[in-house]
Amino acid sequence: MVQIEINSIHVYTVHTVVTRQLLAMRTRVFQSGNSQAVRIPKELQFEQLDIEYEIEREGVGVASPSENRIIITPVRLPLTNALELFAAFSDDFMSDGRPEQGTQERELL
Repeated sequence: MVQIEINSIHVYTVHTVVTRQLLAMRTRVFQSGNSQAVRIPKELQFEQLDIEYEIEREGVGVASPSENRIIITPVRLPLTNALELFAAFSDDFMSDGRPEQGTQERELL
């Protein structure tokens, strides 16, 4: 954490490093009807099978096959029904506001 003082205003900057764990294995692509399919090894299987997944190609037009990837990711749920979810709360939900949390004492870094 970096602390900068500007005209008696303290600005804190927190640097977070996020790392991805990469697990790569070999598999083969095969024909399944009119589509191509790939077997996903057990170690790489998705946890949920009851949701949709999005598939995209990265590196289209790249000459090297090693730089041409297909990425499969779970589809994020849209917020289209968010208002319906909020409607489930009663009219007096948090009508008194939030309880006072107090000030936390923290160690300076």
